[in-house]
Amino acid sequence: MVCKMNPASAGFVIMVPIFILSISTIVMPARPTGIFMEQKLPTSRHPYPLALLIPVAALLAACGGNSDSGAVNTGNVSVSGVVVDGALQGVTVCLDLNDNLVCDPAEPRDITDSQGKYKLDTLTQTALDRHRLIANVPVGAVGADDPANPVATAYTLTAPIGKHAAITPITTLISLTMDDDAGLTADEAAKVVAARINLAATPAELFADYTRSGGSKVGAYS
Repeated sequence: MVCKMNPASAGFVIMVPIFILSISTIVMPARPTGIFMEQKLPTSRHPYPLALLIPVAALLAACGGNSDSGAVNTGNVSVSGVVVDGALQGVTVCLDLNDNLVCDPAEPRDITDSQGKYKLDTLTQTALDRHRLIANVPVGAVGADDPANPVATAYTLTAPIGKHAAITPITTLISLTMDDDAGLTADEAAKVVAARINLAATPAELFADYTRSGGSKVGAYS
């Protein structure tokens, strides 16, 4: 189960900022109830091409704002990875057991270090197979690429289930594409995203940490 964005939630239209290339807007194929809309990118920590932000308030309104999952998740599986929008320090990463896109008190979590790295322990494989990891980026989080300008607006990043090694703006867009079309696999959604932004990259490249060697062509859009 994943959270479906509801544009009519709370009596107003939720506008999800998508991304920009060399112009200020990009038009995503629209459905009457779909998630993708034409939208100008608001102020973000990045003045360069791609930044995909899911405002926390919009997510709470769309997903019901459940503040306590009450879930118990104890196992022997560990996962680790990195949060990249420029490697981000001070981000809460959790396994979203109730699929509300918020790191609730009972959910396994970690805080990213100066390299954007996180590690979650005592997970069950069943939970990992059913729920995605999310990264709640707070005001004040610091990006390694621009430490003098911390995050000014809280937002959330995510990645498809099983694709948590790097949580980035691009993996977030792939995950949201899957929300919009439940029939897509992660790799199929990655191909859709690559086509939409006219980027010659494989799914593996889109799911990778593009700040590392070999990720330059993906990083150019991030």
